Amino acid sequence: MKEIQLQIRNNIDVRLANAVTRVERTHQIIKDQFNAAITFNSSALEEKFQARLEGSQEATTLKLHMLKHELSDLTIAALENNNQMEDRVLQAQRNAAITSNASALEEKLYNHLQISQDDTTVKLNKLEQELRDLKEAAQDSNIQIAKLVEQLTYAKKNIQDPRTSTLEKSLYSSRQCCPTCTGNSEVSLKKTSPKPEAVVDSAAVFSNSTSSPESAEIVTLKAPQMIKNHPKTITLISWQVLHLK
Repeated sequence: MKEIQLQIRNNIDVRLANAVTRVERTHQIIKDQFNAAITFNSSALEEKFQARLEGSQEATTLKLHMLKHELSDLTIAALENNNQMEDRVLQAQRNAAITSNASALEEKLYNHLQISQDDTTVKLNKLEQELRDLKEAAQDSNIQIAKLVEQLTYAKKNIQDPRTSTLEKSLYSSRQCCPTCTGNSEVSLKKTSPKPEAVVDSAAVFSNSTSSPESAEIVTLKAPQMIKNHPKTITLISWQVLHLK
């Protein structure tokens, strides 16, 4: 019995040992296969990763180039925008300066126009005053002229007719004062002069058909002249009546 049990135990031990050996071998095979698979997969993964990495690098390089171009474009655009902003700032400064200068010029022009208007107003006031003075002077002159006309008219009315006295009647009876008279000669009046040949002052010249100073009409004024060799000089009060040829 003991021998059978021992033999069974030995058989079991042998079988267990064989099983363990087979298991170990199988495990080693599986391990080797797994390692081989891992190595293969690792190589494949490494190649795949390397390919992807290279593709990614190329894509990254391409993207970097594209980004560089975009960055260049953005830099150029930024510079252009900066230049435009500077131009706008300069234009705004110019506009502000122009506006300021325009305001200053407008104020200066307004002040100048105000001063000019004030001067013009003063001058117009002076001219109006001078015009009023001239009108007043003209009125005074008209009054004086009217007075002189009135005095002349009064004097003409108050001149004595030479034919009222006996001597003058005899002289005017024939409407002649000398043999050469025609009765329609010019008569001139002047102040009494000590000599008949003295220079005659400017006097009124009368056109007189009746030889009457009272009804004589003033025609013109004669310049001073020398009276020589006149046929007759008649003295009346303080005047001389000279019959001129």
